[in-house]
Amino acid sequence: MDKTNVYEVDVAEKTFNDITSYNFYITDNKEIKKGDYILFRVVVKDEKGETSYTGTNAMLIVNNVNDTFAGLAENHSVVFLNKN
Repeated sequence: MDKTNVYEVDVAEKTFNDITSYNFYITDNKEIKKGDYILFRVVVKDEKGETSYTGTNAMLIVNNVNDTFAGLAENHSVVFLNKN
């Protein structure tokens, strides 16, 4: 398994749960393409606004990228993901 193109994305817990449930992610990163991997990591903010990782993460593979959906913000794409 070639993991040369791995993107790391920090997300909130709800976003992480949505991504891993529905297997898609909206991004403005135009570099991401089919076959790439994305490591989603859950981060939380404490009372001081400091961020820390919860240790919860998931590595998903990009199945398809589509930037033609109605209602998408300009320069954004929908990235469809698969679990490995």
